[in-house]
Amino acid sequence: MASEQFLKLLKELYQATYDGRVLWEETADEDAFRIVLGEGLVRIQSLTPRELEDAKPFVVVSLRDKYGRTIDELEAETSHDYQLVEDLYRLARSTALKERASEIVDSMLSDLKTRERPLQNAVR
Repeated sequence: MASEQFLKLLKELYQATYDGRVLWEETADEDAFRIVLGEGLVRIQSLTPRELEDAKPFVVVSLRDKYGRTIDELEAETSHDYQLVEDLYRLARSTALKERASEIVDSMLSDLKTRERPLQNAVR
């Protein structure tokens, strides 16, 4: 169970993310994002139990110190603060991927502009 202080941090992080005052970062795990502040970081991740094919994903958010040790943790599935954690995950994911998505779309649009002439084998 998460401490009251950790819950307060999560609520403040949600608001700061919503207001655009902080940006989350991608991690090596596709469904995990993190933000580094002060002497620690918060990592938020969507997980699906491997043994249950039809299981609904759940979100785990952890507070880590500068050495990567988990100090506090909250699983959305077992928390009264389920909605906060779910909403924070969606916002964190969106802010972490927003710039990359924009770059990819711009690159694709640029590539399409260079293809002014039809290909020889194109279907018409």
